[in-house]
Amino acid sequence: MTKRVRERVEVVDTLPDRRANDGAPSRFRWKGRIYRVRSILGFWREDTGPWWRHGLEVPQRDLWRVDTSLGIIELVHERGEWRVTRVWD
Repeated sequence: MTKRVRERVEVVDTLPDRRANDGAPSRFRWKGRIYRVRSILGFWREDTGPWWRHGLEVPQRDLWRVDTSLGIIELVHERGEWRVTRVWD
C-alpha cells in the first residue's frame, strides 16, 4: 500500500551520481530519525520542455525511489529542498 505525503526532510549524506547534480541520497533525517538508503530502486528527472511553459517558470525535479528500513520511500529534490512524497509499506 502507498501513502502520499509532502514533508520536508534533511538529506544528511549523498553519494556521487552522474545522473544528478547533487548526488544520490544515502542518509536522510525525517521526523527526528535518520534513515539509511539501502538501495536506489529508481531515478528520474521531471523537466517540462518549452512547449509546456507558456511563459511560466517550471522547476526541474529529481526523484529518487529508495529502499530503507521504513520501507520504500520516494524522495524529491527541487529548488534545493528535499521532500518525502510517497511511502510504501
